[in-house]
Amino acid sequence: MRINLHVIVIGAGLTGSFFLKEMIAYLHMKQENLIRTDITVFDPGSIGKEDLGAVYIREDLGQNRALLLSELLKEQYDYEVMAVPGDFSVDSPVLQISKRDYVFMIDCSDGSIPGDYRMEWKKLSAKRKLYLKFGDAELYVDDGSGEKLFFSNTEEKSEDFVWKHLERMFLVNLAMSKIVAVYEEGQIECGTFCVNEKMAQIGPQLHNDQKLDLSLGRKSTEVYHYQLVVVGTGGTGSYYLKELGAILSSLTKEERNSYALSIIDGDRVEQKNLDRQNFLKDDVGQHKAMVLAQALRDHYGIEVRAYPMYIDSAEQLKVVFKQMSGAYYRRTVPILIGSVDNHRARQEMEKWFRQTPTGIWIDAANEFHTGEVVAAVKKNGKMLSPSRPYYFPEIMRSREKRASELSCGVINQSSPQHRITNMAAAMLALSATLGILRNGFLPYKIVYFDVFKGNVIPVNAGAERGIFFEDSE
Repeated sequence: MRINLHVIVIGAGLTGSFFLKEMIAYLHMKQENLIRTDITVFDPGSIGKEDLGAVYIREDLGQNRALLLSELLKEQYDYEVMAVPGDFSVDSPVLQISKRDYVFMIDCSDGSIPGDYRMEWKKLSAKRKLYLKFGDAELYVDDGSGEKLFFSNTEEKSEDFVWKHLERMFLVNLAMSKIVAVYEEGQIECGTFCVNEKMAQIGPQLHNDQKLDLSLGRKSTEVYHYQLVVVGTGGTGSYYLKELGAILSSLTKEERNSYALSIIDGDRVEQKNLDRQNFLKDDVGQHKAMVLAQALRDHYGIEVRAYPMYIDSAEQLKVVFKQMSGAYYRRTVPILIGSVDNHRARQEMEKWFRQTPTGIWIDAANEFHTGEVVAAVKKNGKMLSPSRPYYFPEIMRSREKRASELSCGVINQSSPQHRITNMAAAMLALSATLGILRNGFLPYKIVYFDVFKGNVIPVNAGAERGIFFEDSE
């Protein structure tokens, strides 16, 4: 039995465009035959600077958001989205659909488009209805049953652009997990779901009582040079880098600190990567590191070094960091971000971390819908937070081939990961990165997540057991 689903999106700004891009990418990947999905987006507004980042670029300024977004999605995914460059109305001709089993309304208006859309949603006719609203650090989900209470997030709200940008990423990932639950399991949990991007938390109730202060000797008068090296630009790495670009662009304009970014990956973009990774059709055949570096230069005006190679030794990492040296009067903080699926590469990252007196290693790993991110910190030779092999000592015992020893076909036969799983790993890695760059603290030592259940569990207490790398040798 085929189900006809109509998705109505209100608002195509930063949140709406980000959500719709992920929704269409998911549908393109799933190619669902049992559920026919028609999508309509309403937005009378034009693209402004506040909308740039997820989908739009500077050249898009001034164009109608709904019309351009529909055009971009058609070009990239060959998916028809009905665009209405005007206000939403339940009486709109485009909503007069005779065969409609389900209707989902996604309210991404962010307060910029006036109207009580929940009341309008109740007037729509369908066998089953769902209403999702993006709030301030919260997501409301209502199926009309009236069984779930809705309340406001009492957590302190941030007006800082870089944190707000990450908050949007958390909310879109949370919303997508709810949408995916409908397609994959035929059910959804309703209520109010809050996010705290600073503490890497998602849930009905959040706590702000745990964090790891890095105590790197930061002083308000001191200037820092942060060296960020990203190894691996597949599903997690490509998401991480495109959002990091917007964050670094903003930080560079408002702070005295300086930032250097390098990207390492020997892979090229393949057609099959487009479903689960953050690349476009025109990128196929090119080196992933080169594509992302150029995109960050073009869209955000930041300097990026690209290394189209695989990591076979810790010495390669040392060379890359050395080439990023900052001005002599700045304190340098090296940060390594790993998003690889090869344990031999992680062994070399572990060697680099072991040999570096002061450094940070954020490492993401995930399966189809679950994963974890580890944030390791050393200061003057003292371990403040352990690295991934502490929790997973089998990494150091692995004797699998290095990526450079494998054929391209074998390299790209990695275990499949859901698109929203890659996004979740990236956003949690970004939470740790921004905590370091902005506030000098980590929200977790290790964080576990399951995107299908919407669970995120950060751990920073000493109760988490593990093995230091010296003990496993």
